[in-house]
Amino acid sequence: MREHLERVAVVLDEVMAEAAATLSPWEQVEWLRLHADLLDRLGAAAGGGSAVSGRGELVRDRAERMADLLNRVPTVDR
Repeated sequence: MREHLERVAVVLDEVMAEAAATLSPWEQVEWLRLHADLLDRLGAAAGGGSAVSGRGELVRDRAERMADLLNRVPTVDR
């Protein structure tokens, strides 16, 4: 089952990226948040240590960085 969930995650990534190309910046932020939630659910179903677990957090981080840029929140360089 884990392999099937990992394949679903790959297809989800492709479809979500393709659909996001036509969205406004704020719609893209919401789309990324939805993508992250779906990946979280797949990761939970696949269990820890799978290729899917943890990917939702990476997508969510990207959404929040994009939201910060749109809100002109200053960033800290490391």
